[in-house]
Amino acid sequence: MMRTALFWIGFACSATVVAWVAVVAVPIPLSFDPVMARGVWDKLLPKLSKLRDRQPSGDDWVYFGDSVSIFYSPPSSRVPQRLEQVLGSRGRQARIFPVAYGGMQAFDYYALADEVIATRPDRILMTVNLFSLSTSWRSRVVRPEMAAFISPRRWMEATTLPLYWQKVTLDSLLFQSAALHGVGVEGWLRARDVFDRVRTGFNRFE
Repeated sequence: MMRTALFWIGFACSATVVAWVAVVAVPIPLSFDPVMARGVWDKLLPKLSKLRDRQPSGDDWVYFGDSVSIFYSPPSSRVPQRLEQVLGSRGRQARIFPVAYGGMQAFDYYALADEVIATRPDRILMTVNLFSLSTSWRSRVVRPEMAAFISPRRWMEATTLPLYWQKVTLDSLLFQSAALHGVGVEGWLRARDVFDRVRTGFNRFE
């Protein structure tokens, strides 16, 4: 009973912060600024920015992958480059836009889906490291901050997924997504600092 009560108290506090971010804070356009990125964001944000700001060619591909496809071979022989070469040999002047980094997995694809689709690429190619689908992988690569990219229109759908594999709780999903889509990257990073302090204090109280 006590744990249930504490859960709802924590949820109410998080909901209050979400409401403040969405209503009180001054909205600014969603901006992919690599200077404001932290951790994996310093690699991810510039790639999304390049994809968003491109001039469509009519044959633009988004390539989702992990370190296997972008690191373990000479630059000219990596999967995105080889794909461009193969397509070029068949008369297609396709442009490949890699959205890839070490340990990228199905959760990251899901979180970024709407962000990438909004750029209207002609093709989306997703590679899957089968090991990332195993139970032993769950504790090896965990990036709960990727939940911020999940579109608010997918909140109900996202609650049916095993988000706990990525250490994403319902309150953190709502908070991070509302903050990023409401006040942009800079506002989200500031708000996340506040949320982390509140969560730390709540865990100590519990």
